[in-house]
Amino acid sequence: MKNAAFLCFLWFGLVQSLFPQALHVEILGNKGAFELRVNHQPFFIKGVVAGSRFKFAAQCGANSIRTYGGRKGLDSALVNGMTALYGLSIPGERDGMDWNDKKRVARLKKETLEQVKKLKDHPALLIWALGNELDWIPPGKPYNRKLWDVLNDLAKSIHKIDPNHPVMTVIGTSDMPQKIVEIEKQCPNLDLIGLNAYADLGEKIKQISVHYSKPLVVTEWGPDGHWERPKTTWKVPLEQNSSEKANSYRKRYQEDILGNPGFCLGSYVFYWHHKQEITHTWYGMFDAQGRYTETVAAMCEAWKKIPMDDFIPRFGKIEMKGYSDVQNIRVKVGENLGMYCVIDPKSPQFKTYFDVRREVIPAAYAGQGEKPGAIITPATLIADEKNWSFKAPLQVGQYRVFIYSYDENAGKFAVGNLPFLVE
Repeated sequence: MKNAAFLCFLWFGLVQSLFPQALHVEILGNKGAFELRVNHQPFFIKGVVAGSRFKFAAQCGANSIRTYGGRKGLDSALVNGMTALYGLSIPGERDGMDWNDKKRVARLKKETLEQVKKLKDHPALLIWALGNELDWIPPGKPYNRKLWDVLNDLAKSIHKIDPNHPVMTVIGTSDMPQKIVEIEKQCPNLDLIGLNAYADLGEKIKQISVHYSKPLVVTEWGPDGHWERPKTTWKVPLEQNSSEKANSYRKRYQEDILGNPGFCLGSYVFYWHHKQEITHTWYGMFDAQGRYTETVAAMCEAWKKIPMDDFIPRFGKIEMKGYSDVQNIRVKVGENLGMYCVIDPKSPQFKTYFDVRREVIPAAYAGQGEKPGAIITPATLIADEKNWSFKAPLQVGQYRVFIYSYDENAGKFAVGNLPFLVE
């Protein structure tokens, strides 16, 4: 009998390991003292918004991903020992949704609940997210407040089907604090709120904490947003270089995310991949070849509390000689342009290149469908970073010169750029 009982115990353990159960996720506590628990254990979200490189994220200390579009992302999270914030596919008014159309709303509800039924028992599922920035209609048109009533009804129905996972919606930073007041009043069935914010992250967390009685997860954050940066005299934004971005990541994580215990339950850093939006380097923490910038090292250090890599290319200054005002670099067709940049640490294994690209035509929303800037001068090796030059393009227009310093052996790089106008 003892042997039989022991074998049953082993068999149960094997079944549990081969067929893991759905997570039991709950939010405990009151305002100012909230805590997220997974299977009755405290859980602080150290997440990434990503479409790949999940294994590397887990190795760096991440424990969750933000994902959409079916089981693939959930399965990837599970294989790598992580959880997932799952975004339910809900169109907004910018996609043609009409919240006053009862038939469309009913169809949306049916489709959403079908998604929930299919995925609610997935063992990586952490939280449901109802859409993404559904209140934002470019370029900032008023939204229909009926939206919040629909989301509240959806959350109530989801809880009936799946009592094991909290439900949120994700908002951006426009129309604050008005929409927080609306959500507080119209969405009692939401368990928490998701916030996408960049340079104003700390300010917006404080606004929400004043007007919202439930906790928050930062669902997207990263460098300064392109709409928040200083602009040239011809109205294109100045991008932080990769080292400046890394410093922003460190500061925001420590001050804004860890600095709001009992209210902020964690975050998802953006973007654990490469992305075209304004430039091909603005939001991506990696390039298209999988090389990573100092922003990745900054997050690994923050999550694991230990230095990841001191030997990574970093930028100090990037200057165009004779043009001290970076917001007004206007040059002549074919002009010889002297450049100066500082890269630290100095190492023979770092190779520095530049290319020149046309300014992009920005997409209406989040870089969707945006085409990269045409390359005018292809990647060219720089022999002396403090004294090099290139010729301005032969056509008038808006351009950027990009400088890249690669540690090819280790898959790391630094990047920065300067916009200039050819007249």
